[in-house]
Amino acid sequence: MSRSWYDLGLVTYGLALICRPELKESLHGETTPQTEESQPRSSPGQFQGAQEQASRDEDLIWLDGETLKNKDLIVDLSAMDLNQTFADIEEIRKYNPQRHEMEQLTAIVYVDRSQEICLGYKDISDQEFWVRGHMPGMPLMPGVMMCEAAAQLSSFYTQRFGLLGCAMVGFGGMEDVRFRDPVFPGQRFYVACQLLRVRRGAMIICRFQGYVNQKIVVDGKIKGVPLPVEALHQLKQR
Repeated sequence: MSRSWYDLGLVTYGLALICRPELKESLHGETTPQTEESQPRSSPGQFQGAQEQASRDEDLIWLDGETLKNKDLIVDLSAMDLNQTFADIEEIRKYNPQRHEMEQLTAIVYVDRSQEICLGYKDISDQEFWVRGHMPGMPLMPGVMMCEAAAQLSSFYTQRFGLLGCAMVGFGGMEDVRFRDPVFPGQRFYVACQLLRVRRGAMIICRFQGYVNQKIVVDGKIKGVPLPVEALHQLKQR
């Protein structure tokens, strides 16, 4: 057995014990039969806690098995005029450097400076560069491209209003990203971002949500940092 497969086996074994500690006894032949007396019993406090959780669940929107609180929605698409255009592709190109197959925004339809919210969309066609390979016979928009669309929207908002004070915004990181539903060619993928924090010249943090047919398909937080454009040019010339 190669070293890599041996290491993988140890990792898998360790994860199994963490997720199901009862396996440790069964794997080592030290099983303890569960009698009626040894079975754990629910206390009144546990029952009350379950009731309280069920009550809290009534305040949630259920989206294909996932939940999100009403107050966490960045925008309510059903209450918006989605036919307006704040910025078309030519206007977006004034602030975002991506071109050709890496352009992941078709238009910006809404901006609210008081709430620091921006909403745009990408029309997903069957000519996207990833359709042929992801996956043959069942094209699905890669999660990384959903995140790229969110990054480009956040970058547009940042540069349009000069929030970071830099020539170009780069990826700084992502947190709490969840993919909740697939996105297919032929669909319109809306993406919204909302500014959470910004330190000019250092970092900007936004939360984002992606929607298809008024359902959330992806959400998370994204960080942008200033890119040292001149330094990158010099590095490229070496």
